[in-house]
Amino acid sequence: LHHKAYRTLMVHPSSPIIDFYPIDFANDLNGKKFQWQAIALLPFIDAERLRLSLAPLDSTLTPEEAKRNTLGLLFTSTRTPLGRLCAANVSGPDSPPLVLNPASPHSPSFGGTVRFGKVAVSGSTLPVPPGGADWGLSPIPGCATSGGIYTPPPYAIHRPTLLIGCALPPMTLNQNDKPHFSRDSEQATRSMLAKFQRGGGGGYGGGGGYRGGG
Repeated sequence: LHHKAYRTLMVHPSSPIIDFYPIDFANDLNGKKFQWQAIALLPFIDAERLRLSLAPLDSTLTPEEAKRNTLGLLFTSTRTPLGRLCAANVSGPDSPPLVLNPASPHSPSFGGTVRFGKVAVSGSTLPVPPGGADWGLSPIPGCATSGGIYTPPPYAIHRPTLLIGCALPPMTLNQNDKPHFSRDSEQATRSMLAKFQRGGGGGYGGGGGYRGGG
């Protein structure tokens, strides 16, 4: 659950970001038949406004909430190559930082740095989180998770590419499987495209767009 002060931002009428959380909003069926298939037309979140609204509330967090409200913890299973790598190299306070190589088979497409932190040590007993005993939680012996303090790599522009090691299946469609359009259908497609480019509509039902506007 969100911190009480954060929840107030989502519901109080005088909240500076109350417009991010509308009570009523439209659904766009986008050619579908049922409401559950519709797209909820919600406002876009202005990240800078959100951060500016949250910043004054940081001082109201408890120490545990403040710790949970940060980035920087990495948990990996020792059943995975990355988990075994972390368990072997980040096992104590004297361990040097482990630099993850995104080109390595141990951490494909995942970079950054992992340092030792009292989070989870493989083979040890995982303690109960704060307040967990009140809910009947108990320590987990023989923990198979390796954890550490994680620092992400420097920011860089994301390039959408296939992950390392990804092998595409062979093509199954040949030249004869590709769709073929008649001359009339090609002319109709060009005509509809020209209408949209001029802003003349041409959407569902000929009403000039998805909402029937002109």
